[in-house]
Amino acid sequence: MEAAASAVKNVFGADTLIEATEEIGSGYFGSVYRLELTKTAKGATTTTKIDTNSVVVKVLEGKKSTGFIEKLNDASVTESWSKFANEHWLPSLYACEEAAYVTLAKWAVSQTPKLIGASLRSDHKPATFVMEDLTGIGGVVDPDHYRPEQVSALIKFLAEVHVKSIASDAWKDRMPQSLQLHLAEFYSYLTKMHPIEGVIALGPGFEKAKSFVKFLDPKSFSDAMFCVDEDENLPRVFVHGDFFPDNTLWDPSDAGKLVGVVDWQFAHVGSCMEDLARILVSSNDHDALTPTKIDYWLQCYLTEVLRLQPAFPMTLDQLRRALNRKLPFMIMEYALNIVQDLKRVTSEGEKQKYLRIGRERFIALERIAASV
Repeated sequence: MEAAASAVKNVFGADTLIEATEEIGSGYFGSVYRLELTKTAKGATTTTKIDTNSVVVKVLEGKKSTGFIEKLNDASVTESWSKFANEHWLPSLYACEEAAYVTLAKWAVSQTPKLIGASLRSDHKPATFVMEDLTGIGGVVDPDHYRPEQVSALIKFLAEVHVKSIASDAWKDRMPQSLQLHLAEFYSYLTKMHPIEGVIALGPGFEKAKSFVKFLDPKSFSDAMFCVDEDENLPRVFVHGDFFPDNTLWDPSDAGKLVGVVDWQFAHVGSCMEDLARILVSSNDHDALTPTKIDYWLQCYLTEVLRLQPAFPMTLDQLRRALNRKLPFMIMEYALNIVQDLKRVTSEGEKQKYLRIGRERFIALERIAASV
């Protein structure tokens, strides 16, 4: 919280009073705080409040991921992770997120928070982002799964961003190359944090995970995300790269109305199908990855893109092949997440829902893996 308060005062001035601080989220790479602020003006004898508002501050410190590494009880791994995270990974995430917010602001994408101020890591202080507070107009509905109406809203969001992506190439020069350089190494640590044995232990239907461990290979995962050796002539677009449900905010009175997409630290130049693959895998619709349903969502995407840009160079067949190349990696990533999600779920009915969706994903994986 100290880093969040310091970041706010750097942006708004030392005379800004912080009335309240609340931690509203904690992820692998950072903590998020909501701060109530009061700006004051000092007179000869009195201090007058002139403005009251709130902001969200994201502090990139990597506490949660470090916690998973420490549980391995391997001092050499902990030491190497700490060095990698501090020297390469966290600075890379900061650079990607800052470039993303600059790009989104230039494009005037309305469903993203405005970046007010940012500061790099220095003097052992973590990097921070001070952003517009969207918590008053929206929130996370389900941290692990999307509803069908939310998938539909996100497809419209993706179409808007992708069409803006191909209007000019200038934004590509702004995006750092560091994420591509370090993603494979990070993923090698991720598979240590969440070994495949945890997925297999989930029971019937999950024993197949061992057969698909190649889709957890760090280099293969990185190559798939950055379209290495991809043979489709599809445009490279602006990718969020971390489109899990807890990174989206929804109108409390209408769970299908998107009001915010946050956490852009994995933003990069990539395939127009990467974000959609992660969204479909995270759907609460157990048959979301059947051929019929996949074609339905692809047609929704293509229809929206062509509405915005009739000359967009792609066909349904091209999209299907590109999506199928991404889905196996996303399904295995989802399987690793289920192990952690089930630790948070208390209702037996909810646990069974998670397991049912997971088993359906592996059925889809068998079919898709045979075609790529």
